[in-house]
Amino acid sequence: MSVRLRILFVCEHCRACGRFQNSLEREGCQLQVAAGTEHAVRTLLSTSRLDAVLIHQDDLIRGSTIGWGLKLIRPSMPVLLLTASWPSNGALPLGIDALCYTAALNRRVAHDITRFLRKLLADAPHRMLDQPRLDSRFLPRISNHLN
Repeated sequence: MSVRLRILFVCEHCRACGRFQNSLEREGCQLQVAAGTEHAVRTLLSTSRLDAVLIHQDDLIRGSTIGWGLKLIRPSMPVLLLTASWPSNGALPLGIDALCYTAALNRRVAHDITRFLRKLLADAPHRMLDQPRLDSRFLPRISNHLN
């Protein structure tokens, strides 16, 4: 089996995504689950051993805002947005490196996301060494802006 991917999974409805989380874990992911943006920010600041962020958010604007805020802390960490909404302009939202457009949260989606992340990280190994930026000027704004 491959090295386990360490993913911060940001989802405001974690209980509804339980089966999907299990599917990600069966695919070789080690999840840090954040039930909201404040928890996600705290996790990014306190945990250096993460490979990527996966945000499950059907509201594209909110998902983009969360991704943008997390990118302020870890600019080179890949941020994927899992959503059932397609951007009206067809463009990738700010703060998001990849968009997974699906209404289904099943094992196939978990497999595809895991495969995509492994390829992305293999193509850019320096991303795994990313450390949080601790700039106190931004931290209060991130927390206030994301909530």
